[in-house]
Amino acid sequence: AAVIEHYGVRGLPLIFGGRSSGARVACRTATTLKAAAVIALAFPLHPPGKPEKSRADELPADLPTLVLNGDRDPFGVPEPTGNVEVIVRPGATHDLRKDVKTTATLAVDWLRAHGHRVEVVPPFRVGGRELHSSEIRRLITSGDVEEANRLLARPRRAGYELPSIA
Repeated sequence: AAVIEHYGVRGLPLIFGGRSSGARVACRTATTLKAAAVIALAFPLHPPGKPEKSRADELPADLPTLVLNGDRDPFGVPEPTGNVEVIVRPGATHDLRKDVKTTATLAVDWLRAHGHRVEVVPPFRVGGRELHSSEIRRLITSGDVEEANRLLARPRRAGYELPSIA
């Protein structure tokens, strides 16, 4: 609620989403925080090798929910039920890195089909190359905080000790 107030987005539908454990958080908090829908990427249905420990009850039954999982995900793939739609990505694992653009298109198409206006922005570019969060993480982990700051165009401080790369 504080974030909504701070950014002044009252009246706009909130779509909660996340990948893996973030998908679980999105699902568990969406109803309480009055989300309009949920997109759960690589929802971990159960711990690997333990299908008896299902987390299917974490999927919100009262909200439109899209689950996008790979068919080779060791965490399992939930079954569609009620408001929960499931799209299985052939050949994809838990990281969903196979054909990312199609996965993104599926999520956007689903949102539009549910009446949400979606604006797809072009990738962020610095020096002619696309910049992704994984590149920033790699730079920070390798100790090159200065280059990460340059790419982000604003200073960042590491609030923890960076692991050494040996």
